Amino acid sequence: MIKLAYKNGTLSAYPVLPGLSLVCDDAGVKLRGPGAPPATAAYGSAVLLDVASGRHTQPADRKSCAASAGSYVPGPLYLSLEY
Repeated sequence: MIKLAYKNGTLSAYPVLPGLSLVCDDAGVKLRGPGAPPATAAYGSAVLLDVASGRHTQPADRKSCAASAGSYVPGPLYLSLEY
């Protein structure tokens, strides 16, 4: 969906669903939990987005990621089924 919406085939997006959590490690931001994709987004290019509120953060490093990641909680499953 993100590739089509922004007409950019290099973009990727992953929903934070129940059972998943955001992890800030040395390499960047990734999801952890059952069914989590293996992708890690590098700091500076990753964007955390709360679809419901429109709030977003682009962490520049591990410290800024850790400061904001906890405020992005898993959304309801029905949001991911809409796409």
